[in-house]
Amino acid sequence: MRFDYPEGYTYSGGCKVCWRTYANEKDAAAASLVALAEARHMEELGYDWGYQSPGHIRPVEGGFCVTCP
Repeated sequence: MRFDYPEGYTYSGGCKVCWRTYANEKDAAAASLVALAEARHMEELGYDWGYQSPGHIRPVEGGFCVTCP
């Protein structure tokens, strides 16, 4: 299964999630919806997010950061 995210301007990976940063809130909201769909799919496979919240959007300097699976 493939999940296509809008192209962001930064990406950083962690051990359970990654973070994608977008210049505008519209792209961040679209990415959040993709992240939620991907997270639901991965949860069905038994994946545990720990304290992370895929789909969460937070404002950062210069844009919006989305937590992604």
